[in-house]
Amino acid sequence: MMTAVGRGEAKPPGDIPGHACTLPVGFKVVYSIENQPGGLYRHLSVSVDGDKWPNEYAVQEIARAFFDQHDFNIFKPPAGAVLWQEDRPDVRAINITVPYRKSYMILDGGKAIKCFSCGMVSHNANDVANKFCGKCEKFHEAALAEEN
Repeated sequence: MMTAVGRGEAKPPGDIPGHACTLPVGFKVVYSIENQPGGLYRHLSVSVDGDKWPNEYAVQEIARAFFDQHDFNIFKPPAGAVLWQEDRPDVRAINITVPYRKSYMILDGGKAIKCFSCGMVSHNANDVANKFCGKCEKFHEAALAEEN
């Protein structure tokens, strides 16, 4: 998709409903899963209204929520993560890309699912089919990546 965006054949993720949200305090947050030359990556872009830069501590808290890593530290990013600033006339954003890793494992011949975030194993057929963790109350984003 990113090649199509570069050629002007597709909209950037920030212009696609469902990839962007605006937080009540003025942050625009864009999240996408992208097929980059090095493999599959999760991409988070955070900008604010006007010509200011987003506060790096706020970006860190947003990244912790999106990457589901409570210890995520933008000052010491995990292996493979890339941080960069986007400085254009229309936007100033802090971007983070993190290599994509599955957040779950299917067990028992497809009859159970283990969440790597909390460690819970569910034998509920609906949880397995929907790649859902009842303890974390979230759908594993790996389901999205598998469709690409």
